[in-house]
Amino acid sequence: MGIVNEISERHLSLPIGAGIMIAALSAAPKLIKAAKPMIKGAIKGYLVVSAKAREMTAEAIEQFQDLYAETKYEFEHQCEKTAQLKMDEQNEPEKKESVSPEKKQTSKSHHQDSGQLHPNE
Repeated sequence: MGIVNEISERHLSLPIGAGIMIAALSAAPKLIKAAKPMIKGAIKGYLVVSAKAREMTAEAIEQFQDLYAETKYEFEHQCEKTAQLKMDEQNEPEKKESVSPEKKQTSKSHHQDSGQLHPNE
């Protein structure tokens, strides 16, 4: 008897499934018609949120690009100042060495005459 029940259940499940499918397909247009305003509202809501998200993203990107450009400008100018200071430091000893011995003698005698000593001497 188990086999008979099993066969009859299988045979009944196919027509029941087909009936549900046919009922759903015939009811689908009515359901879509009834749900159409709600579906359209959901789509419009998505479009509004999507547009707002794009706008906010564009603003955030623009602000980040401005911040990046400002930081890059400051960094490059700081590098230029640092390079200039290093060059000045390197050139400073050359300037001291480039003073002629005659000027050094003149400077020494001038300081000795005034009774003052130059700190570098």
